[in-house]
Amino acid sequence: MNSCTLDSSNQGWFTTALVIQLITCVFGVIGTSLSLWCLLTCKRIQTGMKIQLGLFFTFLLLLCAVAMPGAVVVEFRSWLCWEESPALRLGFVGLYTIAVALERNIFAVIALYRLVAVCFPQKYKVLSRWAVVTAVDACVCAGVLALWIPIFLRQAVDINNPSSYSMGLVLYYMVFLFPIFVCVFAYAILIIVMMVRRRKAEQNSGLRPSCNDQVNLAVGALILTNLLLDGPHIIVHILAIPSKDLAFILIHVVYRLHIALDPFIFIGLNLHYRRKILRRGLACCPACASLVGGTLATTTAESSSRRPDSVGQKVHPSCSTQV
Repeated sequence: MNSCTLDSSNQGWFTTALVIQLITCVFGVIGTSLSLWCLLTCKRIQTGMKIQLGLFFTFLLLLCAVAMPGAVVVEFRSWLCWEESPALRLGFVGLYTIAVALERNIFAVIALYRLVAVCFPQKYKVLSRWAVVTAVDACVCAGVLALWIPIFLRQAVDINNPSSYSMGLVLYYMVFLFPIFVCVFAYAILIIVMMVRRRKAEQNSGLRPSCNDQVNLAVGALILTNLLLDGPHIIVHILAIPSKDLAFILIHVVYRLHIALDPFIFIGLNLHYRRKILRRGLACCPACASLVGGTLATTTAESSSRRPDSVGQKVHPSCSTQV
């Protein structure tokens, strides 16, 4: 017998949450597809970093295209107390949960690699070899799968409530909360190291710190954005807030925005990728190319007129443009 009770006061919020999250999926598919295209066609980025970012955006694409649309529709039907196949619900919720866990843990690995790249450049050259990166990512993914798949195969559980099944809280601490701590630790150390280096660079006469490493800047922004969105999300799960509670719904809507924000932040903070996408877009639309051509010519002329002011300035050697 179905004991579900519909809270009619939140029915409008249910519909709004569904629409916002489906729109997020659409923008996420566009952004992740563009990010993967930029990574695959870019020859400047190091192979190890390309593998990590490629895997990260692949999991995001899986989330946007399959896992999250299915999961939010299943959630919406559950909120409205509509009957559905338990296997279908468990399948989509399981796929979404595992995909998010994989994406979060790969992102923590990227944060650690950024920390090593800044603090230990020589060790980073060894750790960033494609064989080492592949082995590390494979171990992380295998560990996540080994922890989560038995949960879905063994019993039908309320995944949103980790206290409802064996080792639930431990899993959330290991797979979701621990990567957050890793990112916080790595980002804090990165900020301290970069501030110290900038101060030293300013004290040296004639040296100007250059922050032209577009990928490092983009990855740093991704880390900060995800930390801000991930904190409240993991808290509602650890506190076992019911999935029909309005706070649970709103926090998940905000948290899932990162699926669409991450690829556009990555592209938006990378001048090289922006230009690649702009050139490809203008090539596909000749009318737009002629319209934008005049604006680009004016901008180039203004930039050229200002360029002599910076001639003769030295760039600090610690600010490398090679990824």
